[in-house]
Amino acid sequence: MTAISIRPPLFEPLRLDSSLKLGFISASSESNAALDQKIKSWLGFSGLARLKFLPPVKAMEESRLVYENRNQDNAEALQSDSNDLAAKSETNGVMMSSIGKSTNIVWQECSIGKLDREKLLGQKGCVIWITGLSGSGKSTLACALSQALHSTGKLTYILDGDNVRHGLNKDLGFKAEDRAENIRRIGEVAKLFADAGVICIASLISPYRRDRDACRALMPDANFIEVFMNVPLEVCEARDPKGLYKLARAGKIKGFTGIDDPYEPPLNCEIEIRHDGVSASPNDMARRCLAEPLKPQYGGGILLNSEFNHGLRGWSKFGPGKIEQRVSKGGNNFIVAHSRKEPYDSFSQKLYMKKELLYTFSAWIQVSEGKAPVTAVFKTAAGFMNAGTVRAEAGCWSMLKGGLTVNVSGPAEVYFESKNIGVEIWVDSVSLQPFTQEQWRSHQDESIEKNHQVNEFMQARKTRVRFHVANPDGTSLAGATVSISIKKASFPFGCAITSSILNNVAYQNWFTSRFSVTVFQNEMKWYSTEKIQGKEDYSVADAMVAFAKKNGIPIRGHNILWDDPHYQLDWVSSLGQDQLRAAVGKRVSSIVTRYRGQVIGWDVVNENMHFNFFESRLEGNTSTEVFQTAHNLDPNTPMFINEYNTIEDSRDPIVTPDKYLAKLREVQNQGPTAIGLEGHFDTPNIPYMRASIDTLAAAKLPIWLTEVDVDQGPNQATFLEEILREGHAHPAVQGMLMWAGWEPNVSNYRMHLTDDNFKNLPTGDVVDKLIDEWRPANIAGATNKDGFFEVSLFHGDYDVTVSHPLRNSSMRTHSLKVVPQTVNENTFHVKIQA
Repeated sequence: MTAISIRPPLFEPLRLDSSLKLGFISASSESNAALDQKIKSWLGFSGLARLKFLPPVKAMEESRLVYENRNQDNAEALQSDSNDLAAKSETNGVMMSSIGKSTNIVWQECSIGKLDREKLLGQKGCVIWITGLSGSGKSTLACALSQALHSTGKLTYILDGDNVRHGLNKDLGFKAEDRAENIRRIGEVAKLFADAGVICIASLISPYRRDRDACRALMPDANFIEVFMNVPLEVCEARDPKGLYKLARAGKIKGFTGIDDPYEPPLNCEIEIRHDGVSASPNDMARRCLAEPLKPQYGGGILLNSEFNHGLRGWSKFGPGKIEQRVSKGGNNFIVAHSRKEPYDSFSQKLYMKKELLYTFSAWIQVSEGKAPVTAVFKTAAGFMNAGTVRAEAGCWSMLKGGLTVNVSGPAEVYFESKNIGVEIWVDSVSLQPFTQEQWRSHQDESIEKNHQVNEFMQARKTRVRFHVANPDGTSLAGATVSISIKKASFPFGCAITSSILNNVAYQNWFTSRFSVTVFQNEMKWYSTEKIQGKEDYSVADAMVAFAKKNGIPIRGHNILWDDPHYQLDWVSSLGQDQLRAAVGKRVSSIVTRYRGQVIGWDVVNENMHFNFFESRLEGNTSTEVFQTAHNLDPNTPMFINEYNTIEDSRDPIVTPDKYLAKLREVQNQGPTAIGLEGHFDTPNIPYMRASIDTLAAAKLPIWLTEVDVDQGPNQATFLEEILREGHAHPAVQGMLMWAGWEPNVSNYRMHLTDDNFKNLPTGDVVDKLIDEWRPANIAGATNKDGFFEVSLFHGDYDVTVSHPLRNSSMRTHSLKVVPQTVNENTFHVKIQA
């Protein structure tokens, strides 16, 4: 018997990865049209992509290529270009050709063709041609697409315009004829890649339609997908990532596209991505909505008939509505709930769930019209549990990614619901996969070690380091002892503090010996610094900033404004609109200017998704205005959205991951933005926490757990450890803070780490255990026969000493900084004196 081990899903953003496998499959099982449709939908952001199909290209006799239904000018241009192909002669029974300046050449056929190569690779070779002005985002989109396809096991290659000019086309300039030749060569190379079965992504300005059309004409069977980055010149010029627009405007670059040389936008591209004034990451644009759903994770896991290829087998009607199987134009089967009268009218499958397991859940969802939130719900022995929610759309499929644990083992039933009973719910590729605690923990450990290499905000916690010890003459030294001690860990792990720390040495010692980052629980808040209108008092906050600086501990700025009406001072609540607007402006300017450059992040309008005190009183989009003002005052400091229940509670419809991303898009143009997840837990749903962070990671922004605590109860310490381990292991999480500031004789806080004598409570023991694990005090080992000692180290600053029993010289201490690497290991060379 063969044992099969299934691992939990890798921590990855909601892009086309292990949970979102792009539908490039072998040519024998999918048509070109379906393939093109999937690429279009992958790249297209709903509402941004205008999809049009070019009329087909026909291969005519004598290798002449002619467009159908094209204007006469294009047809004549292509006819002229094809004249070189027409000269053929037959010599000794062999067809000889003359192409351009090449004469008497023969095309060599081989028994292994494109279809064979595509079958071997499990994908369809094609060319995705991304065109647009400099600064429109072509290369960024190309890299995001390549990364996503690579993560699903698809072979891609990027032909970047600048990169190709470093080698193949280094002999070409930027005159019109050189640009034409540049595009021609890249088109021919792209054609070879596609013929090899590779997904070739060409990313270059390619300003002239004729040149792009000529490249399209090289591709048989419509395997050419043109993507137009329709970004206005003024936006590209404002971005100016290479500084070229500035040089062109100054007259230092001649013939620059968009300035003194034209760009001819495509007339019939397959995909047009328009700039609508909202910043969205390429991964976010790419993953939103697909024309066809992808395969279910883990083959559907423990669910039956997860792709609905066997009618409705395993699924039943849930509620008084009606259900049926339908088939898309592309031949895809899915299930539909229609004639709905209640939010829960849908379909369900019964199963058995176990208390000790962790379940990941996913499904592809569509609604019949408009947009509507759809939730996956589990009816369990202990009650109803939400596994996750997605804002589904008509016309394309969105992935719902979530998870759950159950409190009691027993029968369960999964179904879907939407409060909008006017829409049909369409579902496909459903998956429910259980994992043991040991499997989940094993994957956390694997993620800590793994070199993710996704982006600067997705990093492993450790790097493998090799130490090579040698004699003065360079010969390797076996048996040397390498001793490593950590001075400072790189991962920010901390706790909130209160003003009590200023005059309590025991509190100071307890805190500074453990934590590397902090936040003030209340002392920076408006109600603490201006209790009486016009009388600001920052003395306590100033003293706490001085304390943190003295001990080298960074501070998060919490907060500029708090949108909860329950935490407004009476004088603030009593102000009229104009007075309140002036007071808000004064508050923002006062605190941000005072601590500019002294905090590592600002919680700008705290809990702005749950509450709207300032918006309701001032009208307009106050939060966006405050983000802009704060950024202008402190331009180098990230501005955080800070919210609760996005990772804690799947039942809260206000702050689902999708809605959080939508809020990010509102404020993302107002300077560097970051994601704050408060983390106020009762009973944690760890699979849902992971799925939510995965979704948010698509934004490619810093993610922090900002106020982690757990409600009091017998499992408080156990739950805290589960949450902190999950956060620390997720490569998108850049730091964690607990909400456990100490006050003497205070018992109404949700979570304490110590008693009043600073002796650990069970929660404090958990924290110390994890600190010891993530910041090990001493590591030692001996070099092997080749003089090497290898170890995996958490990122941070270390002291390294090397000694040998046969060497009498005093040991020397070396400094070592371990940082995330683009390769899997570093070698640290040490020579020891005789």
